[in-house]
Amino acid sequence: MRKLFLFLALALLAGGLHAQDSDKYFKKLPQEGFDLYFLSPTAFKSKPGKVRLEADYTFQYYKQMPASVDMKFSLFSKTALRSLDSLAFFAGSRRLDAAASPEIMFLQKEKGKWHSRFSTPLPYTTLQQILEAGPELKILVYSDGKAISFPAGKDWREAAAVLKEILAVEIRMGE
Repeated sequence: MRKLFLFLALALLAGGLHAQDSDKYFKKLPQEGFDLYFLSPTAFKSKPGKVRLEADYTFQYYKQMPASVDMKFSLFSKTALRSLDSLAFFAGSRRLDAAASPEIMFLQKEKGKWHSRFSTPLPYTTLQQILEAGPELKILVYSDGKAISFPAGKDWREAAAVLKEILAVEIRMGE
């Protein structure tokens, strides 16, 4: 009996730790008539590493797969980025989708770097493809005719794996 109790206690503890791990990747906030999902910011570093991109995603869900997702992202760089031509998502060499002319939300200088914050809507199906791409994901940001590449790093690989599984159950991805 003691062994069974110990086993159950350890199983519950392990389950609780797993839930805490997933909390760092997303929040589900019940609202009146729907749930608001917020996928936590994940950092991407450019090659050769002079610019950092942090992206987060927000959407509403109630009984149907959401049509769109609000992607907000910050770029941290030595030069001010006031506007972007577009951004594109790739799984390896396969282009998934693109967003033209993301809207700038603000520009400020922090600790010697410029922080540019942008927003763009994406189809929910694009978010699904981004999560499916996992470690193959690469985001290209186009500004003034130049492309900045942000390949998936360890943070994204971990977040995508967790989010893909959770949203498959929560939102019934792929239906």
